[in-house]
Amino acid sequence: MHNINNTNMNNTNINNNRFTITCNDAFNTLRHIYDITNNCSGININYIAQMAETIHKRKNTWFGSVESPMDIIIIKQIIGKNGFHLKKFTSKYGVDLIWHDRVANIFMVWGNKPCLIGALYALQRQIKRFVLKHEKDMEELANMTSNMTTLQVNELNVNELNVNELNVNELNVNELNVNDASSNLSRLREEEEYDEPASKRMKTNL
Repeated sequence: MHNINNTNMNNTNINNNRFTITCNDAFNTLRHIYDITNNCSGININYIAQMAETIHKRKNTWFGSVESPMDIIIIKQIIGKNGFHLKKFTSKYGVDLIWHDRVANIFMVWGNKPCLIGALYALQRQIKRFVLKHEKDMEELANMTSNMTTLQVNELNVNELNVNELNVNELNVNELNVNDASSNLSRLREEEEYDEPASKRMKTNL
């Protein structure tokens, strides 16, 4: 299942569920760790001393890596604030160190062989869980945004309907007022035409 070799540890990789792991002596293992971590930058000094002592006592130390997601948000969730999740993971599976290499975009693990293999599989499962959770969160966010957009469109349609109804009612009222005025004007003209003054009627009778 595992491809084990004693070549340079920087040649390690991961392909699906098949891990390439390498082993080396204490000196080269620590040199590899110091090179990758920029002389253990950001790692507690007491932990560094304890890790180095453990590695020196061991005949060989094994190394392997797991591909990291591309999304920086997921990477930060996996690492945790101040490396909380990786520290917890390191302690749980009994490995020496887990480190995320930003250049190669992989999670790197050092430890004894049985612990290393268990940690690599567990870390891969953990990454998949975070990826699926992120995808689910993004899907829910998209649905929420879509629902909000639909609601806004519905509100817009209601407002347009109300405006149209208001305009129609105003138009109907204006037309009614015009019709009333026209009717009144017609009646006045009829009265003027057919209701002649009394003096004019008297002259006509004479």
